[in-house]
Amino acid sequence: MSLQERVLNVLALKNVDEVIIGAPWKVTENMINQFNIHIVVEGTLTKMKEDEALEMAPHLDPYEIPKKLGKYERIVSVSNLTTEKLVERIIENRLKYLEIYKK
Repeated sequence: MSLQERVLNVLALKNVDEVIIGAPWKVTENMINQFNIHIVVEGTLTKMKEDEALEMAPHLDPYEIPKKLGKYERIVSVSNLTTEKLVERIIENRLKYLEIYKK
């Protein structure tokens, strides 16, 4: 999907009021106030485990401000499907297709 299609899909969700394109890595207090953000959520399915990331660079926690303001919530991801797994599946299926096509 294009960026526009992804934005429209997210905006179609009833609990979403706004989509910020090109948002900074760290959520700032200014951003929270400007957009009147009530809650900042993070899924449990991340590339790097939170403990490992904070151990490596605790000052880089992108959710530091929302946590301090009590506006942070971590939600359980119901799927284990990641971009990396999707790419692996596409490559695997393409290789299978090529083998069948060669025959």
